[in-house]
Amino acid sequence: MLLGRRLSPFRLIIYGIILFVTITLFTGLSSVPLPLPTPATEAFSTIQTKAKEKLGPHIPSWYEPGAHKTPQPTNGTASTSSWYEHWTWLNPFGSSKDFSESRTVLPPLRKRCGIYAYYDKDVKKEGQGKVDDAVMLAWRRAWWAAGFEPIILNPSDARQHGLYKKVKGSLGGKDKLEYNMLRWLAWDRMGTGVLSDFRVFPMSTPGDRVIPFLRRCDYGLSITRFQGLGSALFAADSTFIKAVVNNITSTDLSTISEDITSPADLAPDFFSVDPTPTSIAYYSRKIVSEKYEKLEPYLLPKLINAHLHTHFLSQFPGGVQVLNPIESSIDILSLNTYTVAQKLLQCPESPLPGTFAPQKTDQKFVCDKDNIHVTNEYVNDPERFTVGGIPHPMTLQGIMNEKLIPELDWIRRNSSRDVFVRAITKKIAENGTGSGHRAVKLKELIAASLSSSLQSSTETGEGLAVSVWGSSERAWDLKELEWTLGFTFPDILPPAPHFDQGEETVKKHRQIIEDSKRAIKATTSGLKKLRGAIEGWNLADFEVWKFVEAFEERRKSEREEWVKREKVFGKGLERRCSYFGAVCT
Repeated sequence: MLLGRRLSPFRLIIYGIILFVTITLFTGLSSVPLPLPTPATEAFSTIQTKAKEKLGPHIPSWYEPGAHKTPQPTNGTASTSSWYEHWTWLNPFGSSKDFSESRTVLPPLRKRCGIYAYYDKDVKKEGQGKVDDAVMLAWRRAWWAAGFEPIILNPSDARQHGLYKKVKGSLGGKDKLEYNMLRWLAWDRMGTGVLSDFRVFPMSTPGDRVIPFLRRCDYGLSITRFQGLGSALFAADSTFIKAVVNNITSTDLSTISEDITSPADLAPDFFSVDPTPTSIAYYSRKIVSEKYEKLEPYLLPKLINAHLHTHFLSQFPGGVQVLNPIESSIDILSLNTYTVAQKLLQCPESPLPGTFAPQKTDQKFVCDKDNIHVTNEYVNDPERFTVGGIPHPMTLQGIMNEKLIPELDWIRRNSSRDVFVRAITKKIAENGTGSGHRAVKLKELIAASLSSSLQSSTETGEGLAVSVWGSSERAWDLKELEWTLGFTFPDILPPAPHFDQGEETVKKHRQIIEDSKRAIKATTSGLKKLRGAIEGWNLADFEVWKFVEAFEERRKSEREEWVKREKVFGKGLERRCSYFGAVCT
C-alpha cells in the first residue's frame, strides 16, 4: 500500500529520518558478549583509527584535522571582472591591452613557496595547546607577510605516507626522534619547500639573503640547514626530501643510537650547513626559559608580536611619510592614511619592555609616535615607511574646488589635469615628462610596495614591506594590513589628529568625499556621463586609482582563498576569542 501511493516530500523526509534512526540503532547493538572495558583513552583512540579508515584521510572530523592534499602544479593567470594578470601591466593605461575601461591589468602574482610546521598535540606539554595555537597564528601571519604560504601539518599528514607504519612505534621509545621522523614524512608528502618549527619567525632586513633564498623555492643539490637552529629550519627540493626519508627508513630503526634526535644526524651527506641567520628568530623553549626567564608562558605570543613590531620600527628610523597631493598638512583627504601611520608608530605592547628577539645581540629601540611626515611629494627614503592614499579624480577635484564638479563644460575650462600623479612624482620623474610616464612610476611603486606579499616584479624581494597603498575613499582594513606587515597593532586608539583647516572647511570636505563616493558608484545616466568625463580628463590619475583598487582587491582575495583552504585543519587560525592577552582575535 505504501509503495503503491505517491508520497509527498514531507512524508519522504519523515520516513527517511525513521529509517536512518532505525539503522543506526540496530547497527550499534551486538549479540556478542562485550569484553572487559578498556581505558577510555585507548577506546577513543580505536574509534579515531577506525573512523579514519572508513571516512578517508582528507575528511576533517570533530576529533582531529584531516590531511592536506599533495600540492598540484599550476599554470596560468587569474582574472576577475575588475582586473586580470598580464606581463604588459606597465603600459601607461590598462585599457590599451584589455580594450576595456572596467578592467585593470596587474602584474602576474608569483606562487608562494610553502613553509610547513608540524604539530602533534599528543606529544606537547599538557595545558600548552592554547598558547601553541596563538603562537602558530603569529607564525602564519609573519611568514605570510614575508611572502610564503604557511601550512600547519599534523599526524594525519604523516599517517598518509607509505612509510608511516615502519616509523611509528619502531624506534624503541625515542620519542623526539620519532616526532622529527614524522615531521619529515608529512613534509615529504607536500614536496619542495621549507620545514620550520612553529616558533621560528622571519625578521627581514635590507640586504638580507636568507629570506630571498628561501622564497625562491629552488634549493640546489642539497638540503639546507642553519647553524644554531638544530632541526628548527630546513629547505629542500622534493627529490632530496624523499632521498633522506628512503635512506633512513631502509635501515633497522631500532638500532639507532639514543643521542640521535634528527634525520639530519642520520644522513649528514645530504645536508649543507649555512651560517646562523640574523633574519631568523627562534623562540625555542630552552631559549625562552633562559633569555626571558620572567615571562609567563601564556604571554609568549604577545612577546613575539611585540618583537616583530619593534623590529619593523627599527627598520624605519625616519618614521612614516603620509602622502597628501594638495598640501603638506593634515586634512580630511589624508585622515585615513594619517591614522594608519599613527597605528604603525604606536609603541608595541610587550610583557617584557626593552627586550628584543633572540637572534639580536643589540637593537636600538625606536618608538616615536610623532615621527610622521605629511608630504605632497613622494620621497624615496629607505629609512621612511610610506602610507599612500590615492583619491578618485572626482574626489580630488571636489576637494580642490570646494564642491563636486557641477557640469561637463566646467571640467575642461576650469580644472587641472592629472593633479595627483604630477604632484606626487615631482621628485621621482624628470621635469617635462608626461602623465602617462608618471602613472607608470606610481604603478611600479605600488607593485613593489608589497614585496613581502610577492607582488613585486623583481626576484630580489626581501620579505619586508616598504609602503602600503589604498584608495582615499575606502577606510583601511587594519586586519588585512596586519597580515601585510606580519604583526598586530596595539589595541590603544591613537589620538584624533588636529586639522590645519577650520571646522567648517573640514565639515564641507567630509561631505564632498561622501558625495563623491556615491557618485563613483552611481548608475544614473547623468552621473555616469559626468564621472566618465572627469575620468577621461584625468586619465593618469584614474588609471592609478583603478590600479590600486584592483591591487588591494587581489591581495585580499589571495589571502581569503588561502584561509578557505586552511580553515578545516584547525591550528593557527584567527578566532573571536581572548586568552590572557594572547594574539587571538
